Amino acid sequence: MDVAAELAPLAAAKNIDLAVEESSAILIRGHPVMLGVMLRNLLDNAIRYSPQHGSVLVTFDCGSQCIRICDSGNGIDEAEYNKVFERFYRGEGDEVGCGIGLSIVKQIADLHAATISLSRSSTGGLSVSVMFPDYNDWNKL
Repeated sequence: MDVAAELAPLAAAKNIDLAVEESSAILIRGHPVMLGVMLRNLLDNAIRYSPQHGSVLVTFDCGSQCIRICDSGNGIDEAEYNKVFERFYRGEGDEVGCGIGLSIVKQIADLHAATISLSRSSTGGLSVSVMFPDYNDWNKL
């Protein structure tokens, strides 16, 4: 995954364990540059919000057509899950970024008929799941 390799120095600077798991290849119909921007924004956020010596895990799951990024940061309060996709929204006390990254992610997901869900990761941070339509069902959309 080129995006993970591109952001590996940022993770290394914080001693973050950046891992990519792939159960099998996911076929996604879409615009490669836009999908790269989406992944880059999600990974960049996960690394930036994870603490020193934290972890970020990227999982590709063919069975559910899902890309999941989990981090060990502080997470997001569940009450803010819908707000974080609004342009320029930043949580209380959030001093990182300008609040457009997740709105861009949402727009790209929408253009690809994908859905995004947020939840608490197993490490206490945030888990972002992007579920794409089945490659063979794309023409039915």
